Amino acid sequence: MSVTAIVAAAGSGTRMGMGEKKQYIEICGKPVIAYSIEVLLKMDEIASVVLVIPDGDRMRFENDLLNNISGKEKIIIVNGGASRQESVARGIFAAPAETETLLVHDGARPFVTEEMISECIQKAKIHGACSAAVPVKETIKYSSDGLTVDSTPERGCLFIIQTPQAFDFALIKKAHEKAEAEGFEGTDDAMLVEALGEKVALSKGAYGNIKLTSPEDVPFAEILAGRQKGGGE
Repeated sequence: MSVTAIVAAAGSGTRMGMGEKKQYIEICGKPVIAYSIEVLLKMDEIASVVLVIPDGDRMRFENDLLNNISGKEKIIIVNGGASRQESVARGIFAAPAETETLLVHDGARPFVTEEMISECIQKAKIHGACSAAVPVKETIKYSSDGLTVDSTPERGCLFIIQTPQAFDFALIKKAHEKAEAEGFEGTDDAMLVEALGEKVALSKGAYGNIKLTSPEDVPFAEILAGRQKGGGE
């Protein structure tokens, strides 16, 4: 079955407050976005990689970030939209016609592994939709007003959702089309599938599969990248 991967990397990164889009920030001498792209490109089961980038950044990607990456002939570059959801939708419509399974990954998650991707794809082929996830470690409190606790959900039933997420191509396309028609904005692509009444399976993520969202994440990412380079866990 033909698998296409979408790497969502069109964000402005304003929350980082570092004067640079987070996908370009260097971690151990390599841009954040390069980490996940390199993993996807070397996987035989990934036929194409649709890279969704900020409008106007094509030259920077082609000449700087992708210049020395092996397997870049598998990459399709498209401009992103006003939101992550719109950017992924543009990636979906840029996917090759023969695509049967679609993988979506955040470009700001540099430490995804081949094993994580493969498991997610395999479960999506069985269940139609799958998301990498890790169990919540800490006690979670629900507060409707942010001032007092309303309830404490059972921790064993709570999971932190990550990417990669993988889907039957027809299913995720239908989910995005329905969301657009209804003006529904989800926080991830799995949420759009859930809105169709479909189940989303869970696959094994990793606590180190972090998403860079604030400046405090950068030193931690440097530590993880250093361990990865040194063969550590």
